[in-house]
Amino acid sequence: MEYLLSPGAERAMTAAQSWAARLGSEIVQLTHFILALLDEEEGRVAQLLHRLGLSPDRLREQLLALPPAPPVPSPETLLALARDWSLSCRQDPQVLTDALLLAVLQMDPQYAAAVAPLGLDLPRLQAAVLPASPAPESAAESTPYPLSQAWPSPLPPPPSETSPRATTTSPTAESAPPPAPQLTLEPIQNAPSYPPPDASSVSSTSVLISPASAAPAVFDAVAPPLPLLRVLDTNCNRAREALRVLEDFCRFVRNDPSSTEEVKTLRHDFARWEQRLPLSLRLSARDTPADVGTTLTAAGEYQRASLEHVCQINLKRLQEALRSLEEYGKLLDPSWAKHAEQFRYRTYHLEGRLLHSSRRQQLLAQARLYWLFTPSAAGERWEWRLEQALSGGVQVVQLREKHLADRACLQLAQALRRRCHQARVLFLVNDRPDLALWSEADGVHLGQDDLPIAQARHLLGREALIGVSTHTIEQVHQAWQQGADYIGIGPVFPSQTKAFDHFPGLEFVRQATAVSVRPAFALGGITPENLLHVLAAGARRIAVSACLSQASDPASIAAQLRALLDSYALPGVNSVDSSGPAPVPAP
Repeated sequence: MEYLLSPGAERAMTAAQSWAARLGSEIVQLTHFILALLDEEEGRVAQLLHRLGLSPDRLREQLLALPPAPPVPSPETLLALARDWSLSCRQDPQVLTDALLLAVLQMDPQYAAAVAPLGLDLPRLQAAVLPASPAPESAAESTPYPLSQAWPSPLPPPPSETSPRATTTSPTAESAPPPAPQLTLEPIQNAPSYPPPDASSVSSTSVLISPASAAPAVFDAVAPPLPLLRVLDTNCNRAREALRVLEDFCRFVRNDPSSTEEVKTLRHDFARWEQRLPLSLRLSARDTPADVGTTLTAAGEYQRASLEHVCQINLKRLQEALRSLEEYGKLLDPSWAKHAEQFRYRTYHLEGRLLHSSRRQQLLAQARLYWLFTPSAAGERWEWRLEQALSGGVQVVQLREKHLADRACLQLAQALRRRCHQARVLFLVNDRPDLALWSEADGVHLGQDDLPIAQARHLLGREALIGVSTHTIEQVHQAWQQGADYIGIGPVFPSQTKAFDHFPGLEFVRQATAVSVRPAFALGGITPENLLHVLAAGARRIAVSACLSQASDPASIAAQLRALLDSYALPGVNSVDSSGPAPVPAP
């Protein structure tokens, strides 16, 4: 087990051996550690004693006059006690010199009683180290911090000449900890004298990881037990690693900008959430060499059948890790655990998109130009207009018939679906999940007053595409939370096909695209003349109606729209120029 020591604590561990040698002892005693701590003239222990009105020099003389003290069973035992106290009281695994002093005094009750009259009264020292509690005058006036609850009892027997080893590390503020020196409590022969260190070079503290400087911790005063921390640390690592594998799958295997952006957002949200469990605490519990699971290998662990199998395995790994974080997190903070549950639900939706994403999801991810088509308004030439739009580059066609009888509307929907599928173009029905089902459409588009997404999904199945019209940022968030596959955002400009009392405009486009990780189509009055303004606001997909339905040359208009749209990269897709042409001022 590695221990994180301040430079002063590391020097004290070595100086205790020097004191043992100077006093002719073959084993390091408890008094030797206190004498080593007193050598740090400007260290935390010396400052602590001065605050309590004690003289380190006088205390050193009194300690040297005492009879031989009990031996230190092992450096591991002492460091473990000091670390446990630091975790409980400071929420930091680093062992400072004052924590080392308290650990020494807890090692043997009889020794603690012998040095208490000298001023080394454990309850008084603990209260002075933790300034939140006033320092009591004597042991009879206070109850010590329940440090002993985490300490082993009974203590191990005294060591032989060679005691167990303790590994220590000393961090620096700007680099990773160097390889730790190994410390043994073996007798030191012909040890040189040990003068007090130069005060200018002494610092018993190193950079502390302050919980207050990071995200709010998920506990208040007492740090979680190490087994719980091990569970949480392991599953945080599993989840984060799985998210990276899934992001690579979406980006490089599927080349799907929408799902890539969704996984990336989920990964960043998870990273912010896990910061509430300080990394210093997680590292204090991490003990990979002693983890019994590292030597266990399941059958097939190093076998993957396909790229999709890699995706499937890591989705399950992510879900299982989140479930474990949720259950064990309840022991820390219910609200923290609740977020783990929400992450898990988001992965279920992601699983549906990745594993069951059919041709529909892939076509939607690449779609830029969406056409709201009302064939009855085109009369007998509706088939010609459809062919023109398809040849110009339309990628999604929505049947929008408000007044046609159901039977006629169903026949029209079936004809449109057949032609769109021949052209590898998505076909959806507006407002009517029932007609979408009967016509075998790719999905349905819902307004704010139509059926809820959950009911439409129950009717159409999880592979169907469901889009939702949104007019406020609240509706955008609600649509994504309820599982919409895409949204319409607008109206941006006044439209010839639909009357609105309020136009959210380009500002709403900016807001909605900023929070959307799945396809968002700007709609309402968009034409080739004003499209650059929409693109400058952040939209990369649009839905149009009149500019194609009423155009004398629909193919040419569709081609113009696609040319402008294609000059801007979709989110999550690398391009030579991801910003497109220079933005133009909003009208």
